[in-house]
Amino acid sequence: MSAFHPTRTFRFRPLAVILLLPQKRTVAPTKTYQFAVLPQIPLPRQHFGLNAIVRKAMSNASAIRDFRSYGMLEGFNAVLLPAAAIYFGWPPDLAGGTVLALAILGLVIGLVVGTFYWLAVVSQIKRNTRPMHAAMKLASAAQWPMVFIVAAAGIGVGALISSRGWSLSIGVAAVVTLIAALEYVNYYHVQLQHFDNANDWRRLRSGKGFRRSHMARALAGWRRRNVS
Repeated sequence: MSAFHPTRTFRFRPLAVILLLPQKRTVAPTKTYQFAVLPQIPLPRQHFGLNAIVRKAMSNASAIRDFRSYGMLEGFNAVLLPAAAIYFGWPPDLAGGTVLALAILGLVIGLVVGTFYWLAVVSQIKRNTRPMHAAMKLASAAQWPMVFIVAAAGIGVGALISSRGWSLSIGVAAVVTLIAALEYVNYYHVQLQHFDNANDWRRLRSGKGFRRSHMARALAGWRRRNVS
C-alpha cells in the first residue's frame, strides 16, 4: 500500500468504509446496489505514521538499555577499580599512599559523575527531567575539584618516579591517574570512547576526529540556563 497523505484525494480510499445501499425494487425480482464511500476525515500526518512510532519506541528502548548499561558499568568500576588498585598497589609509605589516594579519589569522582549522568539520561528519555538537573549540578560542582585532584596526583606520580624510579605501587598510581584524566576528558570535553558504538567508530575512522562529548554539551546548556 502506498503511503497515505491526509490532504490527497484518492478514487479508492483504503481507509474508507464502503456501504452497500439497496435501490428500490424494480419489476424484476432482483436487487441492484450502488456503492457509496463515506467521506474521509482528515487526520494529522502522525496518526498514519505507525511504523515511525514503532521505530521510535524501539529506538528509545534500545537507547534506554544502552545508557542504563553505561551507568551501571561506571558505578561498578567506581567500586572495582579502587579496590583493585588498593589490593595490588597500596604502598607501605605515606608519600606513596597519599599519591595513590589522590589518584583513586579523582577516578571515583569521574566515575560517579558518569554514573549519575547516564542514569539521568535514561530518566530523561522517560520524560523525567529532574534527575538530569541533579546530575548536572553534581557534574558542575565536581569539575574543578576533579581537575585539581587529578593534577595533584599526576605531579605526585612524577615526583615519586624522579626520586625513586618505577615500582609496582608507583605504576599502579600512574595507571589510576591516567584513567582518571581520561575520564575527565571523556566527560567534560571530547568523547574518547568509540569502540562501543558503530556510528561513532565509523565517524572516527573517516577522519572527522573527536567530537564534543554528550555530557559536555548537556552541561554547557544547563549552565546557560541555570548559572548566571
